[in-house]
Amino acid sequence: MKHLVPFLILLAVNSLHVKAQLANGGTLANFTIDGDTKVGYAKFGTTTLLAYNNDDWFLPAAYSGTGRGVIDTTGASAYRTRLMTGENISFSRRMNVVNNTTVNGRVWIDGLYVRDYTGSAVGSTTTYDSTTFGNAAKNADNPNTGWNVGTQTIPSKNDLVDGFAHMRRDGSSASDSLWMNFGITTLGVLGSRYYDIELFKKSCVYNATTGLFATGGTEGGHSEWKFNASGQIIQTGDMIISATFSPGSAPVLDIRIWISASTYSTVNPAFFNFNANFDMPSGGSYGYAQIVSNANTTAFGAGTSNYSGIALTDTTYATPWGTTTFNSSNTQRIWSSNFDQLQFVETGINLTRIGLDPALYTALGIGQCTPLFNSVFFKSRSSASFTSNLQDFMGPYDFGALPSGSAVNASSNFPALCPNNPVSTLFVNNPVSSSSYEWSTPNGSITTNPATGTSVNINGPGIYYVAQRLYNGCEVHAVDTIQIVYTTGSCSVLPNAKVEINGNSKGNKAFVGWKVDAEILSSANSFVVERSADNGIYVTVAEVNAVVHKTVYAVEDILSAQGVGFNYRIKVIMKDHSIVYSSSVLIKANQLTDELNFYPNPAQHELNLYTGAPVKNAQAVIYDVSGAVLQQTTFSGSNLKMNISLLKPGTYYLYVQQKDAVAAKMYKFVKL
Repeated sequence: MKHLVPFLILLAVNSLHVKAQLANGGTLANFTIDGDTKVGYAKFGTTTLLAYNNDDWFLPAAYSGTGRGVIDTTGASAYRTRLMTGENISFSRRMNVVNNTTVNGRVWIDGLYVRDYTGSAVGSTTTYDSTTFGNAAKNADNPNTGWNVGTQTIPSKNDLVDGFAHMRRDGSSASDSLWMNFGITTLGVLGSRYYDIELFKKSCVYNATTGLFATGGTEGGHSEWKFNASGQIIQTGDMIISATFSPGSAPVLDIRIWISASTYSTVNPAFFNFNANFDMPSGGSYGYAQIVSNANTTAFGAGTSNYSGIALTDTTYATPWGTTTFNSSNTQRIWSSNFDQLQFVETGINLTRIGLDPALYTALGIGQCTPLFNSVFFKSRSSASFTSNLQDFMGPYDFGALPSGSAVNASSNFPALCPNNPVSTLFVNNPVSSSSYEWSTPNGSITTNPATGTSVNINGPGIYYVAQRLYNGCEVHAVDTIQIVYTTGSCSVLPNAKVEINGNSKGNKAFVGWKVDAEILSSANSFVVERSADNGIYVTVAEVNAVVHKTVYAVEDILSAQGVGFNYRIKVIMKDHSIVYSSSVLIKANQLTDELNFYPNPAQHELNLYTGAPVKNAQAVIYDVSGAVLQQTTFSGSNLKMNISLLKPGTYYLYVQQKDAVAAKMYKFVKL
């Protein structure tokens, strides 16, 4: 039978008598949950400088320890000046290292800070927030159809100002505990406050011009968690952390995951239980189910708010650019370098102890090799009820993506006389500390054995590859190439080919696109598309003549049904008969679905859309980053060619909606 037990996660604020699943602050995975944002400080009342080396959100100017600040503060002075002059602005800052970098022995998966518009009537002044929810939007609604947006004022206690999110592991491997830290501030501190941190498995996008949301989730606009007969997770999905905070008492959290009604009624999860709370929209078959630990005794983490017995003595440092709060009489909105007391609430939650860490399920093939989430969304609610009307929002923002592929380069230690003593070093010039690297060559010579790590020695000319895995045991997610040539009396690296290759698949078709720079194009005669089953021996797929002023090309190929797919690369045959190679890209066959694929990306003249399963009267719309509609067309069938030659170079969004279908798709692409 299912275990239905009461679920209360309490954040104790200045209380020694609250028996809770979250402790009253503390150091979690070397990150301080202390009601303050500074490295080296602990905030439980007045600020105290401690001699410790724990990480936090921001690194202070005067600090001699080894603790690190998570958020990049580039441009802080400019933001500070604008906020001090009363500008109502919104912006975000990312983590200050590459995703999945190991810092002080801990893997930093991702980090984000968000500043929101304020939109409240205070005294004789009123400001308006353009990112607030309209009528009756609720947590369990389909974001594509149930969330509407308005520009308005809202109660100050619901008016979000600052948002923080950070995911890390308590160690340098995927087997270490996974922690999710977040913080929220609101403009007002009087009265109870209610907010949510929603994490989407697939990308969630908001269009500021149309006021529409688009998600990649196909189950009621979300992605569901799935289980096998033993209660083991076989597919991760969306998660929401909801909080109720009342000044002077303990805030309450609940954690929910998106599942089907059938899963809720029939599955006994292996590492946690479903609680009695399951909220599903009327007429739907999916909803958010509250979860608890098996014994309801697991210490999930810690949380607290900045608090001082005397409000005037509360000097909690806010951010390098300050924040917005009230004056002492609560009649005027002001800029402040400090948070008001009880304004900042932060929490750290152990997702491994809860049972939501993908690393717990590596035997089922999901593990740590794929991102747990792709978007994060901050929201506030009108009451403690999970189904109450949503008020303000920040985001959604990309969160948790894999790091981009590392690039390979060669050191300057080539011998003066070559090839008499042709030993040199190849190295990864922007390594990700959690990643593993494997080197190979079809026609060169690697002297390092085994050929792994961030560098290898070679003693012969040829083409060399470095394959990157996020962790040991993960599939290769990026490959880079370098070619070494020997000439009379010297050794050198072939000049950077500047050939960018990309590809994707639909069914048994591979779509390979590439872009060359003007320097290569001016000397190129033709491009040969090659493929390999083992990234060693390559065979020709197609040859395309170089065309003056045309820098973007694409071809199609038929994939085999084998699961490993093919590695593709571009061989550039120059007019002087020399050869330049691109890096390689791995493309696998997949099943025919209604998911959209398009190529090339980046694109220069034409965007090719493939829907897989045929559609009828579907609408394709291209927006710029401001949300303005630039192109719009209706199509039927399984493919569409869109002429984008008149678009200016930059980033754009492609929005596809099939007639009578609930889900819409939003994709980002680059116009060259």
